[in-house]
Amino acid sequence: MSTINTPPPATTTTIPPTTTKSSCCGGACMTKSSCALLTWEDPAKSGKVFGGIIGSLLLFKYVNLVKVISWLGFWGLAISLITEYGSKKFTGQGLVTKLKPKYVTVVAQTTDKYATHVATILGKYEIAVQDLIYSVDFENTLKATATFFAIFQLSKLFSLWTALFISTLIAFTVPFAYLKNKTQVDKAVETYGKLAKDKALELIEIAKEKSGPALKSVETKLGPVSSFIKSKIPVRTAGSTVGESTPATTTSTTTTTTTKIPETTQINTPVIDETTPLTSATEETPIANPLA
Repeated sequence: MSTINTPPPATTTTIPPTTTKSSCCGGACMTKSSCALLTWEDPAKSGKVFGGIIGSLLLFKYVNLVKVISWLGFWGLAISLITEYGSKKFTGQGLVTKLKPKYVTVVAQTTDKYATHVATILGKYEIAVQDLIYSVDFENTLKATATFFAIFQLSKLFSLWTALFISTLIAFTVPFAYLKNKTQVDKAVETYGKLAKDKALELIEIAKEKSGPALKSVETKLGPVSSFIKSKIPVRTAGSTVGESTPATTTSTTTTTTTKIPETTQINTPVIDETTPLTSATEETPIANPLA
């Protein structure tokens, strides 16, 4: 007597819904969490994150991840396929589908939790980058310029992996050391920052003085083009601010070109002799009394 293997009933997989945050704290939660990690407020948590990053960097450097992942993927899927096919062939029900756990969406839930905060933080950084590009704050742009120059010089000495490794060590040690010596560090930064600022301004003034003759020579060669360009650029003068419109009767004080004031038509006005007394138009004539 033969038995007919009936296929198992179809199972539906339900994906748990993700939670949606209706409001955003402006990225304060992520900033606070990051600061807590880097300052070792919770040594156990900071140690786990620090060890995980260092371990990942070492694994990335000394292990061929593509080879390992492809090898694990091949054997994992092959074992699942053989087990499912063999169990269905002999028992009529797949063992893998029977014992599979409930599906989870950890990545989707984590992304949904932090997406709004990440977007807010990225928006703030985007505005800050534009401020640096257009030199809204001179000091911040100067600091960014020095930082990029330092990174460029360091990139000649270290590889990307070495830079990431050193950056991780600095990120997890410098904030902690700063909090331990906050007063001394702030005082030193203020002192040397002022010296650096004064030195930078001094170098800028020297550069202006050195480039002055060359700029005047170029201005002379350009001729009318130079006058047109200068008319479009606001100039800061004593008692004025950049951006204010200059009066039409103002003459340019450049050594090469001058702006002439258009001549006005002279109007002949009669000359009044100051020695001749003038009769006031409003002077009243006395009226004689008829009863006198």
